[in-house]
Amino acid sequence: MIQRIQSIYLFLAAVLLLLTAFLPVAQLLRGGYLHNIYLSGLLDEETGLMEQNLWLPTLAFLSAFTAVATIFLYKDRSRQMRIVRLNIFISTLTAMAVPITVHYIKADELDVLAFKVPVVFPVVSTILMVLAYRGIKKDDNLVRSADRLR
Repeated sequence: MIQRIQSIYLFLAAVLLLLTAFLPVAQLLRGGYLHNIYLSGLLDEETGLMEQNLWLPTLAFLSAFTAVATIFLYKDRSRQMRIVRLNIFISTLTAMAVPITVHYIKADELDVLAFKVPVVFPVVSTILMVLAYRGIKKDDNLVRSADRLR
């Protein structure tokens, strides 16, 4: 059944990961000009993308897609748990890579870097996926105990 609490956790995790892919994760003050840093790279409003990164938004989209797809695997809980564990790993990798990539873009010591709120969205989505995994495991244990009573 789709209306379980795990489905809400997985959906919220997917939304947060998609927001991370589209919102700026940091701002950089370089040479008197303010630049936004997205998962896809450093964006200068006047010239467009200056530095481009494709693997980080790909990880975020992959994790968000997997979270949404996992919602519809409610009939096979063991597969759902395996996919959520994989998704927890991908989301954790994204959460660790975002600040590292932002600091890599800030190459000069004179640059001023300010993180924005979407930088914590992958961490929150990882927590939501762990909660979803616990809910799926609880449902699986409940069904197994009911099968033992039959």
